[in-house]
Amino acid sequence: MRRLESHLLRAIAVAIAISCGLPALAVESSLDPVQYRIAMSDPASHLFEVSVAATTAGEPVTFQMPAWSPGRYVIYDFARNVQDVRGADGEGRELRVEKLDKQTWRVHPAAASSRIVFSYRVYADSLSGTFSQLDERHANFNGASVFVYVDGRKPAPVRLEVVPPRGWKVFNGASVSDDQRLFEFANYDLLIDTPTEMAPDIEVATFRVDDCEYRVLTHQFRASRAPTRRYVGDTERIVRAQAAVFGMPPDLERYTFLAHFAPGNPSGGDGMEHLASTQLVLTSALGDSRAYEGLLSLTSHEHFHLWNVKRLRPVELGPWDYTRENYTTSLWIAEGITSYYGDLSLARAGLVDEGRILEIFSNEIAALQSTPGRLVTSVERASFDTWLYLATSPRQRTNGDAISVNYYNKGELLGLLLDLEVRHRTGNARSLDDVMRVMYRRFFLDAPAASYYYKGRGYEAADFVAAVNEVAGADMTDWFRRYVSGTEELDYESALGYAGLRLARERRAGQVGYAIREAPGATAGQRALRRAWLTGRAAREGRERAARPGGTRGA
Repeated sequence: MRRLESHLLRAIAVAIAISCGLPALAVESSLDPVQYRIAMSDPASHLFEVSVAATTAGEPVTFQMPAWSPGRYVIYDFARNVQDVRGADGEGRELRVEKLDKQTWRVHPAAASSRIVFSYRVYADSLSGTFSQLDERHANFNGASVFVYVDGRKPAPVRLEVVPPRGWKVFNGASVSDDQRLFEFANYDLLIDTPTEMAPDIEVATFRVDDCEYRVLTHQFRASRAPTRRYVGDTERIVRAQAAVFGMPPDLERYTFLAHFAPGNPSGGDGMEHLASTQLVLTSALGDSRAYEGLLSLTSHEHFHLWNVKRLRPVELGPWDYTRENYTTSLWIAEGITSYYGDLSLARAGLVDEGRILEIFSNEIAALQSTPGRLVTSVERASFDTWLYLATSPRQRTNGDAISVNYYNKGELLGLLLDLEVRHRTGNARSLDDVMRVMYRRFFLDAPAASYYYKGRGYEAADFVAAVNEVAGADMTDWFRRYVSGTEELDYESALGYAGLRLARERRAGQVGYAIREAPGATAGQRALRRAWLTGRAAREGRERAARPGGTRGA
């Protein structure tokens, strides 16, 4: 009976996932669905009204609020905004609620109870990629900041009802139309990986890449709205440039950009990646030309996460323990290499020229070289210690600036150097693109589900080194020992030299700056490598050289 019930639930979940453009269950679940409802009867109060209903066989049911949210590695204690907690049975009769710790409540059923409803309100007035906001203009929620989970039942199917104010559209990565109000997810992790925007004045534009429909939702908070055509067109160019690296994920039918243009937003700008969507918060207007390149860079970075992090992911990232820190040494890959491709994609999409992309990389070099912590803390250790430094705003004074390093920044530069190193060693026939493709195939496309969360399995740090060695046709373990596990100064000169470039030091406004320029005497082969690097196309002569016996390694 349970096995038959399990197959039925899986069939329902698969059908719904396909219709919503979201992934189906990674593994079968025999757990009863958990019912969620979120309403907003008084937007001016900033209070979401949430209820969560679960079955019980007479035992107490425990509900927990996450302490943090995937993609933002800091303990935020979302429970601090929870109020008016109540427990009831299926008939609405009051049940005893026991608070166990800062984020955990246990509801004790009556003797005949088969259903428990846990209800509460959540204060939400921070527009970001992590928190939530409800006011007269719109509602936006990120699931971890508003939804508790039933302890022990995160793998259970989830049904969500959204009740917005009259006339408000509802959009998220699972919505098929703006009047959809009921959603189903294979598990809790996928529920909270689906941020939702509701407002009466959302603009929507679409395009297709292969078999995937892309939706660009723009919500402009000013009365005067800029045209969206240019941004939508440039976003499509970014998507196509990145899809050329991996191909579109076979599990993805629909992808949604949720872009908020909110000048003066007190929470600042932000971006957050998700399986079938991304949330972008800009503190500039869409029509602000001075901020436009930053908008494209943020869009590019978050969309590259579609592959790197959301599907190709470190073993520690999914499924998660939401009560405490989840440590990994691989955020320099997950975030730093994503930053590298986020910028490089602008050049490959034709949105910036060679001079500008080299200037962008020069600025990254200047940022790292002005960081004293680069000589103290490795990028692996910085990944592990992100909970202490990167996203936190501690009240106590720390020495973090002097002893830590930003893995976004250094990871981007490691991606740059690694890309050029692999191209050099393979005669420009292979690149970091090939490394990422090998990893993506090995740990996602060809890998069975390792947990209930999602298809594929996570990689370990050594797996990335092995993939680089395989693609480069050389043992680069020492390179990783020196620059990733260690704190040696990065060898910019050698890597840039492979592309006929040099790094010049110059003084700007009284500070030492850096500029990447063409080196005197750059050869045709070096220029060909540079063109292949910046366009994503391997040089023909490089491929021919690699095809010859013994031609897989450079000098």
